[in-house]
Amino acid sequence: MRRLVGLVVAESWRFGYCFSPAIFPEMFKRAATRKILHSTTVGDALTLAPTLTSSSSSSASTSASNKLDKFRWEDQWYPVSWARDVPVKKPLKVTVFDVDYVITRMEDSTNDDTLIGAMLDECPHKKASLSEGRILDKTENCYFQCAYHGWTFDGSSGVCVDIPQVESRRTRDTTGNHPSDRSNGKAVPAMISQQMVWIFVGEGGLERALQVPPPPRIPQLDLEGFKILGEQVRDFYEVDWTLLVENVMDPDHGFFSHQFTFLDYYIASKDHPQIVEEKFVTTPTDGEPCINYKITSSVDAVEKMVARNRQRSGKAGVLAPKQEGKEKPIKPDVKPLRSVTTFHAPSSITMGQFNPISGKTNFLLAFWVSPMGTGKSRIMAASLTNLLPFKIPRWLSTPIILKYLDQDTFLLATQSR
Repeated sequence: MRRLVGLVVAESWRFGYCFSPAIFPEMFKRAATRKILHSTTVGDALTLAPTLTSSSSSSASTSASNKLDKFRWEDQWYPVSWARDVPVKKPLKVTVFDVDYVITRMEDSTNDDTLIGAMLDECPHKKASLSEGRILDKTENCYFQCAYHGWTFDGSSGVCVDIPQVESRRTRDTTGNHPSDRSNGKAVPAMISQQMVWIFVGEGGLERALQVPPPPRIPQLDLEGFKILGEQVRDFYEVDWTLLVENVMDPDHGFFSHQFTFLDYYIASKDHPQIVEEKFVTTPTDGEPCINYKITSSVDAVEKMVARNRQRSGKAGVLAPKQEGKEKPIKPDVKPLRSVTTFHAPSSITMGQFNPISGKTNFLLAFWVSPMGTGKSRIMAASLTNLLPFKIPRWLSTPIILKYLDQDTFLLATQSR
């Protein structure tokens, strides 16, 4: 069984431990309230209680903090759209970190090998938006044409291949031999991964993009039978990306803003403490090393707040969820499922209940949160399961997902003030 880089047991059990880039500094300041367990197997970690001293905890947390300080948020791949939502051979504008990009899909497919063209959404001639232009369908290459004066660019290199008003530019070299030429646009590395379009927004272009880790994949989606159901997308123009990440990973708010008791299984309690694992992987590159960051929380998938409320009302006894209207007691000799939430920086979040023995699950909620800019964010969400032999129509799940997003919107917007 593989060994973990570090495990953190959250002792502030009154509220489920929630984490996001917005509170990383605060999280490390609270090192004294957590216990770091090193070189511990997954199976052992599920049963161990905190035993180490706060000084050891502080040392490990300081080490993690130093690594996180070197995490370059801009030197990453970011999800910008479901592949199915990107028009074929038509431009679409997307935004990351207040910078506009234009993307297109060159064939009607959402497979990982589908060609995606992407450029900075700016013609170098008059700074007009390329997303207002068109995609030329004359060759197999992805050519973006500006709608203003017809300048045309190779989407794979950014090289200007045609200026209609200049005869000599109609036979332009497309190999990228003129990087200093002011007529060239800026191409952006782009790809499809697990039916989602990702772009690399860091400096260094394709060369750098090939050296840093690729977009994080959800392992279950690579298994036979797993499907993506109900793909949704919502833009928040008054909610910062860090707040939205924290909100998705905060199980305690579900009881109140959503009136959704299912999230009780993700909440921590004194009897069921939450275990948090932070993992750093450093990838050597020609330039500055790239640090990959992932944080995972797990807790027993049993009732906690509901059970406490039941006891307060005089109805003692912890009961399992109602199934078909019948309450079934939890058997003391059966290990409960583990509710696991994972944030794979900078954008991917999954939530699911896993068998503690096999480590398998049949259902996951997945979210991808992308920073459109200061105070603006995009969230994409879907369900992942191997229980259904067919896909649920998108329109059927839309009201359900958007209902929960609507319940959060105003509360998050007021936090952003």
